[in-house]
Amino acid sequence: MKKTLTLLLTFCIILLMLPPSTYANNSTVRISNEQFKDRITELNEQYEDEPVSNRLIVKSKYDINELDSVDIVEGYKDLHIVQFDNSESAEEALEYYNDSKLIEYAEQDFTMSTCEIDYKPHLSWGSESMGTDDYYVYLEDMEELPEVVVGIIDSGIELEHDYLKDRIIQTGVNFSDSGDKDSENDDHGHGTHCAGIIVDNTPDNVKIEGFKVLSAQGLGTITSVISGIYSAIEHNVNVISMSLGAPGKSYAMQEAVDLAISNEITVCAAAGNDGKDASGFCPANLDGVITVGAHDSYDKIPKWSNYGEKVDIIAPGVAINSTYIGNTYKSLSGTSMACPHVAAACALLLTKNINRTPSELLDIIWASARDLEVAPSRIEDKDKLALYIGVTRDPLARTPAPVFVTEDNIYEDYVDVEIRCEDENAQIYYTTDGSLPKPEESEQYTSPIHLTKSTRIVASAVSENKLKSKTVVADYTVISEEDESEFEIDENGIVTKYKGDNWWMKMPELINNQIVKGIGDDVFSNKPLYYLSIPKSVKTLGDNTFDSCENLVSIDLKNVESVGEWCFNNCVKLESVNFNKDFSVKAGSFADCNLLLDIDLTKLKNTSEQAFYDCYNIHSLINDKLTTIETSAFDACTSMIYVDIPNVTELKDFAFHINGQLETINAPLVEKIGESAFSSCEKLNSLIFPNLKQITGSNNFNGCLNVTTVDVHNIESDIPQGAFASMYELSEISLDKPVNIGNLAFSWCTKLRKIKLKNAVTIGERAFEHCENCTIYLPKAESIGQYSFFGTKNIKTLFAPKLKKAVDLPLSYSNTKIYLSENLNSSYISRDQKQNATIIAPEGSVAEDFCVTGINHSSYENNLLFVNSDSMVTAKGASIRTIDNGLRFGFSWNEVQELIEIADEVEYSFEYAYGETDVLNKTKKANNYVYHPEDNYTTFNLVFTGVPKSSFDTIISARAYVNIDGMTFKSPILHRSFSGVANAALNDNTLDEGIKEQIRQALEA
Repeated sequence: MKKTLTLLLTFCIILLMLPPSTYANNSTVRISNEQFKDRITELNEQYEDEPVSNRLIVKSKYDINELDSVDIVEGYKDLHIVQFDNSESAEEALEYYNDSKLIEYAEQDFTMSTCEIDYKPHLSWGSESMGTDDYYVYLEDMEELPEVVVGIIDSGIELEHDYLKDRIIQTGVNFSDSGDKDSENDDHGHGTHCAGIIVDNTPDNVKIEGFKVLSAQGLGTITSVISGIYSAIEHNVNVISMSLGAPGKSYAMQEAVDLAISNEITVCAAAGNDGKDASGFCPANLDGVITVGAHDSYDKIPKWSNYGEKVDIIAPGVAINSTYIGNTYKSLSGTSMACPHVAAACALLLTKNINRTPSELLDIIWASARDLEVAPSRIEDKDKLALYIGVTRDPLARTPAPVFVTEDNIYEDYVDVEIRCEDENAQIYYTTDGSLPKPEESEQYTSPIHLTKSTRIVASAVSENKLKSKTVVADYTVISEEDESEFEIDENGIVTKYKGDNWWMKMPELINNQIVKGIGDDVFSNKPLYYLSIPKSVKTLGDNTFDSCENLVSIDLKNVESVGEWCFNNCVKLESVNFNKDFSVKAGSFADCNLLLDIDLTKLKNTSEQAFYDCYNIHSLINDKLTTIETSAFDACTSMIYVDIPNVTELKDFAFHINGQLETINAPLVEKIGESAFSSCEKLNSLIFPNLKQITGSNNFNGCLNVTTVDVHNIESDIPQGAFASMYELSEISLDKPVNIGNLAFSWCTKLRKIKLKNAVTIGERAFEHCENCTIYLPKAESIGQYSFFGTKNIKTLFAPKLKKAVDLPLSYSNTKIYLSENLNSSYISRDQKQNATIIAPEGSVAEDFCVTGINHSSYENNLLFVNSDSMVTAKGASIRTIDNGLRFGFSWNEVQELIEIADEVEYSFEYAYGETDVLNKTKKANNYVYHPEDNYTTFNLVFTGVPKSSFDTIISARAYVNIDGMTFKSPILHRSFSGVANAALNDNTLDEGIKEQIRQALEA
């Protein structure tokens, strides 16, 4: 292939030297966007099993050299989508295209995915946060609202959803590899969810169009996305919403976005959910787009929201309820949810003035945005702007927002709330039920509001000839000490029952003249408790004490040291728990506390089963006290990004199971890891466990899709079923001690290039299923299970010299080399009828027999090539060394680099005997050998020095061998004597006369 490419490069260089008129004529047939869509869809379907990086996007107004591509789509917008069948060809072609002056740009295609994080359902709050209803006031004086179209480039839209169907303009555009070819109907749900957010925040004049570019799995290529953008342009949409992304940058997508903006189409893009700088993600990093980060209902920015100078605005993106496929509704989180809020805001601004340009819309959004009250410093470069469309720079003035003079805080017994407005003529209206205040339905503020219970006050102001003010909110917590008669307490100072109905209270420190030392089992279980101040004397909490207290948001546990089983289970609104001392937990103590974020886990003394199960808002675990992570202790903590547990020695079953955002773990002392401990930790990038000795159960690291580095070299136990399965980015793994390898152990590790199992004897079923282009080194393996190589592609080398029984072998590809020995006694035919591999084994072995006759004398097509392993060491003959009366035997070894590089022991040695015999009873290691890299072979010599004249006629029989981790490659036997070699040299007419004279002198000495 490289020689062919060289010729092609030579040809193209010549072409570049010709006058422009000889190549400026482009004969490529021009096609429409619809034709382009059909061809791209066909390409996606045809090559769906190939790495998307094997496809190049090339921009050139000229015909391009197709090199050794296997398919090409061209004729639209000067784009050439070039498909190759392997990564080497694609990479060489990319280098060639980028060096060509005829090419504007060339880049690899890559996979894009949705930007969502799936949380459990919560009430949607985004519309109030962005001021949708407030903005509608601007539209009341308009007789007719113009049609505004938002193009949603995503997984499609469910066309028959009751909430959406009256607002949908159907496009029939589907660039993905799923669903009907001419339908944008959603088969994933993500696009439908985004569509619902737009519809929910706009009036009926705003229509939506779906451009399906993501599949039922939420995946799509950059080719599909840019095709979707061009389709949206052709459909004359006003706004584009893209809640998708991937690492990297695309010139092709930048060009498509530039064209959209030149057509005065506003483009909104999700910043991404990686907790990183958005400049590293596309389309968030493209010039001209409005890049959107996320905030929650408390104006906090989740750690997973991408940040940086590329982020233009922050919008609602946590627990957003919206439409979903199946005519249902669902709550999701992510910058995917934030992006359509901004797209809806743009549609609202265009409704007021359809002629606004993209830059004008962004200026208005910035001008009307509000500062976040709580935000990390990492976005200070954007002044912490949060989307708020209710206040704009439109001509009509707005009443100043009222101000709460009384601080929203916790008060004992009562509070009088004072509100003011800088417009002295304004009337202030407020509500205490959480609803938006309206003059005709709300209380007018005339004097301080007297509160004796915890209340949320929502207020706004109106003034003659002005619009209503921005809405302001304040929460006042009023608590009082509960009467001790409402409690029962035992002789140990443990509260056993609460009989009252005050759900905002302080607990007395003395009850029946006893100091309260603890709160017992079930005391507040399933109660509508909002706030509880517990005495400093309380040190223990019992089992189920606060189970299912669904209104409890925070609690100060002061001096509590022990939390009972399922104590806070299912406290779904609990966000903050304060411990002043180190504390211990029991089974399920905080299970299903979905919003728990503020808890100091550095004080945690132990973990128990499911202690923090499904606490999916906890971002990190940093603790030097723990030595064990119990079963499912942090299972389903899906927002956890960082774990630092330097003294932990054991991670039990499901310890960090499905922690999808987990990127880094530091646990250097871990010796034992249980079943599925890290299963589906999709963003982990490395697994460094230098002291790990035992893994148990199954699927320990299954689904760690982005792990590139593994250091588990001290594992002594067997490797369980599926232990390292579906680690898509892992390139190399070496295990020195395990003897038995379980079923599916390395299945679907599609980028593994080297698997070394130094002492493995038994390989389970489907162990290497769907591995590609790798060298598998099994120097001690005696059996390989059924379907072990099912779905494998281009296994480069299988080294298994001790193999006795194989139910499967990788025989399909001609570039596969399989090293076997005389140990093999049985094998079964591969399920693939193609048999093209090369078998390297000793002459006369079972391996040679099935190369000739087919495995089990099968009738399947048999193109197996047999290479005698002993032919790889060549006997070069013998010579005289006159300086010491030496007899030298010369040998060469046809170097097998992939084996030399991976082997633990490579031994160059000789066998010999005195006399002409094939029974060689003496051995000697080669002290010196020379590698010849230009021809990839090694030479080494066996020398007998100081041969006495009495032994000149004695024949020495010798051969060389190379032993690579137990597989021996032997040369033919040479039978030579000193005099015989000397006389042969003297009779050689090509030999220098000076050398011959030295030989004569040696014979006569």
